[in-house]
Amino acid sequence: MASYSVHTIYLPTCGGDLALIPWGGVDLGGALLVCREGALGDFGDVRRAAVGTRLIERVMETGSLVIGKLGCDRAGEIAIHRLLSAASVTCGEMVATLATRTAAACTGRRTVAAQDTTEINVAGREERHRGLGPAGEGMSAGFLMHPVIAIDSEREAVLGLLDARIWTRTDEFIATPVRARALEDKESI
Repeated sequence: MASYSVHTIYLPTCGGDLALIPWGGVDLGGALLVCREGALGDFGDVRRAAVGTRLIERVMETGSLVIGKLGCDRAGEIAIHRLLSAASVTCGEMVATLATRTAAACTGRRTVAAQDTTEINVAGREERHRGLGPAGEGMSAGFLMHPVIAIDSEREAVLGLLDARIWTRTDEFIATPVRARALEDKESI
């Protein structure tokens, strides 16, 4: 049996107080997640994992994805920006961590896996973002995501993310009507 050292991480909360998070047991709204990694991933560093856990908590508390709201103050915003720009923080690890937690939540339940392609469009703010490609109609910048989520079929409750594919289009993208594309030419396949 593997043994893990337990660390205590001090993170500022939006009320200004310091939160004590015992590493190894992460409280997620009444449900205790006991794991070696944070709610978003390990990222090779206990501090990054703790900031990732706090980020997920704030998304759940606020329902927002705006970093200014999630960070509560300038120090919190900087911590989130540093986390998301760290080379060791990858979408792949975040998706894998969330999928593992979701798979555990699905155990013993009748579930439905729902999927759809979503466009994240940053029209008018392109100059502040790097690595984007043509979105939607091919005119504005953005990226696409194809998530698969698990839903409890009896309670109609979303259990979490099972998988996600995130991509940007190349500049050579030519918008064509969905119905005019052959199945093998669709991006979501």
